Amino acid sequence: MNMLAQFNQNQKTMSSREIAQLCEKQHSHVLRDIRAYVGAVVQMERGIDVRSMDWDGKEGVQLFGDTSIGGVTYAVEINPQNKQPYPVYHLDKSATLTIVSGYNILLRKRIIDRWQELESQAQSNSITLPNFADPAEAAIAWANQYKATQAAQERATYFEATKAEIGSRREATAMGRLSAKVKEVEKLKTQLDSSTGFATIKKVQSLTGGTYDTYELRRYSKANGLEIQKAEDANYGSVNSYHKDAWLAVYNINISVLRGGVA
Repeated sequence: MNMLAQFNQNQKTMSSREIAQLCEKQHSHVLRDIRAYVGAVVQMERGIDVRSMDWDGKEGVQLFGDTSIGGVTYAVEINPQNKQPYPVYHLDKSATLTIVSGYNILLRKRIIDRWQELESQAQSNSITLPNFADPAEAAIAWANQYKATQAAQERATYFEATKAEIGSRREATAMGRLSAKVKEVEKLKTQLDSSTGFATIKKVQSLTGGTYDTYELRRYSKANGLEIQKAEDANYGSVNSYHKDAWLAVYNINISVLRGGVA
């Protein structure tokens, strides 16, 4: 918590140091003004008619310890450098605005803006507790808290599920893209007649010196649901490229081994 602005549950106060900072005054001058104000309050409580604040000769609040006089409380701060005690006063809103009423309008506005900020913070941080002595109000408070807890748990579960689903989708998308790339590369190899999964008759003939019948390879492929791809050919534009299983079944040729691949 900022030591310049002190809070408790029922009251907000502003310190003399914060007033000095906001008004760009020496702290000693602000202390002088506060002492004059307290002195005037003491005189009024004694029945003395105080028409104006005399900045000299008034009783100082340091004589009254932590007892609030006119909304002012005295305290002591220890300087962290020289370890010496120094006075500091804490003022409520009324005392603060009274002290700065003699300052110029710009300085007064700074103080008023600061008080509005403190009050807004206090309102946003305040917690209203239900009357637990009233069974109906306590039950409503418990039900509202239960709903809030359930909603928070549901949101957390939803976020976790959404995160997992997004992760699964990303993984599936990545695998799909990888599979598509593999198929694309294999298709390109087939087109260039360099695939280890498909081979044209012309390519196998060039590697083995044998003679092979396209009819038998095509018949076996169709009967067993094997894909027949197309490969580029300098003479015919494109020719059939048969699956390695067709080559193995019809002619007992392992084109993976034939091309130096792994069987």
